[in-house]
Amino acid sequence: GWRGLSVYEPTVVDGIEINLPISAIKNHVPSVYDMIRGTDAEVLLSKPIINGSAILNQKLTSWHELFDATGTNIDASRYGLDESIDGIVFSRFTMGESSFREGIKTEIEETATVDLDTRYSFTTIQASDSANLHIVGYATIDTLDDLEIAGVSATNIDIKGTTGEFSALIIYGMAGMAAIGGIVFFIVSGRQLKREEGRG
Repeated sequence: GWRGLSVYEPTVVDGIEINLPISAIKNHVPSVYDMIRGTDAEVLLSKPIINGSAILNQKLTSWHELFDATGTNIDASRYGLDESIDGIVFSRFTMGESSFREGIKTEIEETATVDLDTRYSFTTIQASDSANLHIVGYATIDTLDDLEIAGVSATNIDIKGTTGEFSALIIYGMAGMAAIGGIVFFIVSGRQLKREEGRG
């Protein structure tokens, strides 16, 4: 797919293989490689590092959707906004938050053991996946013949975000709590000031 890039073959950059952990052992400590060759440890360490399959597996409809209209702000240029995005809006989709809705994101830890003069353990830890998709314009996610697509428009088409209501609820809730906290603060401060004036 166009997202969730995975590479299952050796990948050499500037003469260094960066994708398969077993390559570092084979090239730099061949004696250790000879001992683990044909074992579960070799299988484990032959798994590619460049593996974004989990990004592909999570549907775009469960990604967080945010609308960024910074480029249309009349005062944006005063704060160093790049002219290339002047007047442009962005739809941003983010994957990687751990929640009941999006799914619990945890590191993937795998262990293999090798019995030589004693038992040795090899452990790999893969960080949880995260991704961002930025689309110029007003975008909404849809499906076409079982393929995920993004419908994009240059004008506002009254898009209802997949998590827009949830995000708005949090924002308004936080604003309300801040307002209540401010009121309580001023009441307590006022009473304290009156007490101090009375003592004076």
